[in-house]
Amino acid sequence: MDFFAGCIGGAAGVLVGHPFDTVKVRLQVQSVDKPLYRGTFHCFQSIIRQETLFGLYKGIGSPMMGLTFINAIVFGVQRNTMRLLGHDTPDEPVPGGRSSGHHPVCHLLPMELAKTRLQLQGTGEKKSSRKLYKNSLDCLVRIYNREGLRGVNRAWSPH
Repeated sequence: MDFFAGCIGGAAGVLVGHPFDTVKVRLQVQSVDKPLYRGTFHCFQSIIRQETLFGLYKGIGSPMMGLTFINAIVFGVQRNTMRLLGHDTPDEPVPGGRSSGHHPVCHLLPMELAKTRLQLQGTGEKKSSRKLYKNSLDCLVRIYNREGLRGVNRAWSPH
C-alpha cells in the first residue's frame, strides 16, 4: 500500500509542479542581454499564448515515469524501515528518511536531462517548428548515440 501511495503522490506532485519547473527552466536559460520574459507571471503568459497550456507540460513524460517510480520506492522503503526498527509511527522519521533518501542518481540524471531538453525544444534564438526529440525516450537514445553514457549522465557531481 505504501508503494501505491508513493506512486499517487509522485504523479500528483509532477502534475502540479511541472508547469512551475518549465517556467523556472525557461527563466534560467534566457539571455541576460535580451531576456524573453519580464518575470515569472509574464513567462507563464507567454508560454500559454505561444504554445497553449500544453507548452507548460513539455517534457513531463520522464518525470512522470521517473518520479512516480522513485516516490513509490521512497514511501515503501521509508515505511518498511520504520516497521523493521519498531518505530511504526511518524514520531521518529529520521531512520526511515535516511534509508529512503539515498535515491539512485543513475535514475534521476537521465530523467532530468530529457525533461530539460524537451522543455527547451523550440525555444531560444533558433526557433524551429521541427521537433528534435519525439519524447523522453527518443531524447535519451539520441543523446546516448551522440555522446555515450557520459552524455546521458551529465552533471553527476552536483547531484
